[in-house]
Amino acid sequence: MPEWRIGLDVWNSTPSGTTTWAEDFLTALRSRGLVPLEPSVAGSRLTLGLDLSAASIEDAIATLLKLSDHTSRRLRLRRLTVADEIQMRYGASVPPLVGAREVAALLKVSRPRVTELLRTGSLPKPAEVLASGPVWSLAAIDDWKVRWPRRGGRPSVANPNPPTARRSKPGRGR
Repeated sequence: MPEWRIGLDVWNSTPSGTTTWAEDFLTALRSRGLVPLEPSVAGSRLTLGLDLSAASIEDAIATLLKLSDHTSRRLRLRRLTVADEIQMRYGASVPPLVGAREVAALLKVSRPRVTELLRTGSLPKPAEVLASGPVWSLAAIDDWKVRWPRRGGRPSVANPNPPTARRSKPGRGR
């Protein structure tokens, strides 16, 4: 069953001047087997995260709303955020990713040269290695490219046919 991270921002509609209402709410969540993540109380406002297992996002939200109904009717939901397993791992959104072919185009080198840079440890560590090969975040490659001490040598892919001096064939000299 998928994991969902629910972010809650609730406020107490009948402020009492104390934070016991928030402690009561957190205790009620714990008694139902939920572990509040990074709870923060500021006056009549409580912000926290919860990890829930549910078949769908709708089921996760329904479970949460049932819990809040049973714990206290004085609490009002201000904001609700939901993240799935990918968002929990990579943050709010998955960063733009590039494979070896895109890295070659960005660096203006051949695809085999990217493999060589990876093998020698010159490239940053890939974000993941998939069945199709390594992938990097675009930001990591862009940052690395600025610091890359590119040396002269064979021409870049951008100019595969540089001008060369013509040589005469042996035995046919003038």
